Amino acid sequence: MKKRIFIFLYVFLLTQISYSQCPQFYDFDGNLSSSPEWIVCDGNDFVLSLQSNVDIGNYSIDWGDGSAISSGNSWLANTPVEHTYSQAVASYTITINISDIPCIVTGEVTMEEPTNASIQIPFGGLTSTCAPGSLDFINSSTDVSENTSFTWSFFDGSANNTYDYTNTGQLISLRRINRRLEWLFQRTIMSARRICL
Repeated sequence: MKKRIFIFLYVFLLTQISYSQCPQFYDFDGNLSSSPEWIVCDGNDFVLSLQSNVDIGNYSIDWGDGSAISSGNSWLANTPVEHTYSQAVASYTITINISDIPCIVTGEVTMEEPTNASIQIPFGGLTSTCAPGSLDFINSSTDVSENTSFTWSFFDGSANNTYDYTNTGQLISLRRINRRLEWLFQRTIMSARRICL
């Protein structure tokens, strides 16, 4: 009798231990993750197909957009639970509560629109100069949001510079000395944000 109880407890505890970890969910790239992210950049509605590679018992999903919570008592492996996010430039935190384990998994949906990155010399601006002259550039990018940042590289071996929306209005300069000539590049940031690829 003791042996049967021991075997029962062993099997019971083993199954509890093996299922005590939170399941992972497929992210935007199709990789399993314990904190999945989805980045959508087409400016349209987005249908999220949330799924895991393991069976899940009782669950509830807060989609983070104020819509009704989805719930159920059986979620089969690789079976999507879908939710539609309306077109917007926004971020949503998804909270998946799995009460049988228990555990909570959070994910992030970031919705953007395509950014059209562009840097131009202003109308009437210089296109070449010698030191101590300067060249000005303006950010003529469109469809940018507070999630967008730009990385500038002047391909001179120096570190790339990254600017985001908090740098708006700042004058950015690059001074380069090549042999006996000195070059000064300047740029006032009108608006800089994350590029959605």
